[in-house]
Amino acid sequence: MGNNIFGYVRKGKLKKVMKIFESKENGFVNSRNEEGYPLIHLAVEFKQTSILEYFLQIKDIDINITGPRNLSALCLAVQKGSVKICKCLIKGKADVNFRTTKGYNALHILCEQEKPEPALVELLIKHGINKDAQTRTGLTPIHIAAINGHLHILRILAEKKADISKKDFLGMTPFHYACHSNMLSLVKFFLDHDIDTNSQDNMGSTPLHLMCSKNSPLVNVQLLLSKGADINIADNDGFVPLMRAIVHRSNQMIEILLEHKCELNFGKMNCKQFLKLHGVFSSDHPVYRAFRKLKKKDRNKKESEQVKNKTKEKTTETTIEKKKEKEKSNVEKKKIKKPKNFDNKSTKLHPTASPLRFDTVENFFQEKKKEKNKKNEKPKKDITNKHVKIHNKSSLKNQQNIEKNVKKEKMQKKDKKEKK
Repeated sequence: MGNNIFGYVRKGKLKKVMKIFESKENGFVNSRNEEGYPLIHLAVEFKQTSILEYFLQIKDIDINITGPRNLSALCLAVQKGSVKICKCLIKGKADVNFRTTKGYNALHILCEQEKPEPALVELLIKHGINKDAQTRTGLTPIHIAAINGHLHILRILAEKKADISKKDFLGMTPFHYACHSNMLSLVKFFLDHDIDTNSQDNMGSTPLHLMCSKNSPLVNVQLLLSKGADINIADNDGFVPLMRAIVHRSNQMIEILLEHKCELNFGKMNCKQFLKLHGVFSSDHPVYRAFRKLKKKDRNKKESEQVKNKTKEKTTETTIEKKKEKEKSNVEKKKIKKPKNFDNKSTKLHPTASPLRFDTVENFFQEKKKEKNKKNEKPKKDITNKHVKIHNKSSLKNQQNIEKNVKKEKMQKKDKKEKK
């Protein structure tokens, strides 16, 4: 009789199930079949709503009893995608936030399905499910929806203000997984919600690293770069996205990265060594060609800088010399004293000055010096005839007296000679 009840539940024979329960003791409702499934799970599995409603009226029923896969009846109903049965279980006060041994709640399980029911997302969130709950590996429902490419579920979760940038225990955001999935629609969705394009996981990888490692569609890469993804961030191994593209031999990806002027920095190795290490070196390799062009530009820059520095040095020397000359001329001008009646504004004398025989200021000062020297000169002696001639103009009278005396002496000498 006990084994028959499991068959009656599968087939949906409510009356026969009710008769068995009337004759059985309390607690029979939580019994399991040989496979380990409780009666309530069989009702959910086979979508027997009427039998499920009958079970929920029994006082001793454990609505959160787990089956062989450690799922509650609600988790199983979500897995089956039955909105009606989920409503019935929630009405019967099933635990919406029940977690499996892996840390999954009903929303995680829903996002994991191939064709999740959008109405179930809204139903679970409406009844208080934790929309940002993390599994044992740190995955949120948005992570799982991004991994499985469920864009319509992501939109509902974003509208309900779920955290779209939360990291799992590997440091990866849902956007990392979206970039890894190669789905353009997912990449656009996260970029439209202002996601951090340069977020790094525990290995230091950005979403661009993942795209370059997986040979993602070029449209995705170009879209990511147009939204400001940093092309030169290195991961924990010192690899920039360009190096990842080289390792995975994606020449088209390399061309795009070079167009966006990525740095040709290969850590301790140079470009040639890195290409040889990964077996992709050739003189026509796009990276090696770009590397040689860059070297030429650097040389030209250095040469132009050297020429500029030399011209600057010459100009500074000439300016210094000019300054020195100006300083000297200023010092000489300061030494020269100006006359009292000299007008500063022109080279001409002040109108009150007497007319002189010079045209410039220098001539004026030279004449003044000569006059002073003449006044200060001592009278010179004229040795001829043993008489003194006075050259000073101010003593003319004395000179005349001296000449008279000289004449008298001459006359006296003549008289003496005649007497003799």
